[in-house]
Amino acid sequence: RYWRDWSSDVCSSDLFTLSTASVDYASEILWVSSGTGFFNNASTLHPVYTPSAADIAKGSVTFTLKATSAAPCTAVNSDDMVLHISRQAIANAGTDATIYDNSTYTVSTASAQYSSAVSWTTNGSGTLSGSNTLTPTYTPKIGKTVVVTLTMTAASTGPCISVTDQMLLTVKHWNRPPEAVPDNFVANENQKLAGNLLVNDFDIDGDLISLDTIPVQAPLH
Repeated sequence: RYWRDWSSDVCSSDLFTLSTASVDYASEILWVSSGTGFFNNASTLHPVYTPSAADIAKGSVTFTLKATSAAPCTAVNSDDMVLHISRQAIANAGTDATIYDNSTYTVSTASAQYSSAVSWTTNGSGTLSGSNTLTPTYTPKIGKTVVVTLTMTAASTGPCISVTDQMLLTVKHWNRPPEAVPDNFVANENQKLAGNLLVNDFDIDGDLISLDTIPVQAPLH
């Protein structure tokens, strides 16, 4: 009998099939594990092994295949292989949040376990800085109320795959007041005043400006 691979790798979220074992001239075989997981059938050549929590925490387990020779031989031979267990990354993008578009938002509740690296992306039109950290900062584009998705990807060590998680950031529009520039007019007594009081005023949000009252200072004599 022989092994095609003396070692192999599996992700902690997966089962492992011992598919590369080969035995010749054996009347009986038996699999033994150094771990605390279990085989679906320890007496078959290619069983499926389910790692236990202790196996995953340790990071590896050794399998021993024992083969009893067919009669008239009586020898029992064995061979070992090592299974390396990688942890599956766990991603948590944090809790949803709400801000106004005149401020920024820094993620503070995100976490990643068993991850080799993290990265962030967004579907928003603002900018994202610190995208390779657990505390990125999003600067929204001023305009209107929108809901932005921030997606965190946590990379796993192979053969485990990367995982993602998302948080929602509600960006409310902060309607800023218009900028009113004082106007001065000079006129003689009993002369009507005429002019556009709004021509030099503006609204930074592009809203329509209207005139409600016109305070008039008493004439100086």
